[in-house]
Amino acid sequence: MIPLTIRRIFTPCIQTYTGVGLATLQRGARKSNRLRSWSAFTTSTESKESQIPPCWIRYCATVEDVESVGKHLAAICGNGDVLMLRGDLGAGKTTLARGLLREKLQEPELRVTSPSYLLDNIFECGDLTVHHLDLYRLPTGCDMTMLGIPSIFSSSLCLVEWAQRLPAGSVPTEFLDVVLTIDAPSEMPASGSAAGAAKSRTIRITPSAAKSKWSSMLNSVFGESAIDVI
Repeated sequence: MIPLTIRRIFTPCIQTYTGVGLATLQRGARKSNRLRSWSAFTTSTESKESQIPPCWIRYCATVEDVESVGKHLAAICGNGDVLMLRGDLGAGKTTLARGLLREKLQEPELRVTSPSYLLDNIFECGDLTVHHLDLYRLPTGCDMTMLGIPSIFSSSLCLVEWAQRLPAGSVPTEFLDVVLTIDAPSEMPASGSAAGAAKSRTIRITPSAAKSKWSSMLNSVFGESAIDVI
């Protein structure tokens, strides 16, 4: 019988599928009224301009371009960093995570799928540990400590899909908010081809605070311009 924890050995990386599933989390769920919905991703309109974090916008004509953004982000993140990946179904959250993981682990053919049912896929390579989480099916009011949250945020690189489902008390103090949207054909800049425009994506990358380490690092990989077309 296959154990709950499955390891795939790479050279020199290890991928671990955790045995924490939905049923386990549901058994440990708390009453929903003990948790508040999290709205930390929304910048207050009352904030002073100096307190509003800068935003890097990337227009991607293809899904390969979305993966390329992930590869660029891989150059500036490591243990202790949290990337909150938000967007509708099919927006490209897992595609971006795949690009980041393949680049970070130096495994160009690495198979990366959304951990929708397992909730957390763990990748290990040397001193680096990456948690790829998907909270889409997270039971309301569940005990987040069963996924190692929030402790893993400070010790590992965490890619969190459907991060808006995190309860308020589990949100890290510093993170990178990555929002992906599927564009309508008219929203693609003129340089995008007509064939690719219908499936183009816009990626907005915003640090959690105006003054954080992310601004200089994002400048180093994407440039100081807030808008760019891949």
